[in-house]
Amino acid sequence: GFNIYKESTLSGLYYLVGYVDFDSANIWIDSLSDSRVRSWRYKVAVVDNCNNESELSGEHKTIHLNVNAGINNSYNLIWDQYEGFNFSTYDIYRYSQSNGWQFLGSVPNNLISYTDLTPPVNTIAYMVDAVPTVTCNDNLRYSNEAGVLAAINTSHSNIKNLLLGPGGENESIIATDFNIYPNPTSGNLN
Repeated sequence: GFNIYKESTLSGLYYLVGYVDFDSANIWIDSLSDSRVRSWRYKVAVVDNCNNESELSGEHKTIHLNVNAGINNSYNLIWDQYEGFNFSTYDIYRYSQSNGWQFLGSVPNNLISYTDLTPPVNTIAYMVDAVPTVTCNDNLRYSNEAGVLAAINTSHSNIKNLLLGPGGENESIIATDFNIYPNPTSGNLN
């Protein structure tokens, strides 16, 4: 199987956080870390039948995505650089109520920002993927937390939901088309 190690609050110090059996789907989810807050670094070791462990792999650092409102109803996406496998492209996805998840565009691996100049009014979320230059098996796919069918060996950012605050509660919903009446008034407005 595989032992999963996560970096502690001290740079370069890793501790065991999980195990994945060799015969399983080879997917492990870190339920103790909040991907909305920051990125995390991991290493993996192979464990044989005699419980001997290999040396730790190189680091894999997750992608932390942040989104803020830009000018003229645009959204600015900013993320930190993925570290791990070789890749040349980040793919960017947008979720809206009317269209579901859609591919938005790509940027080279040396850029870590993108501005969505024309988001639909009902845009809800964004996600960024680091796309590997070489994959072990392109047929291995799974439905990620966004419901997007994705390659097993692709690294996904957190899903940045524009309607939910850090604790999951609604922070604000932006209304772009509304009426206020009566106008003029010296009393209550509807």
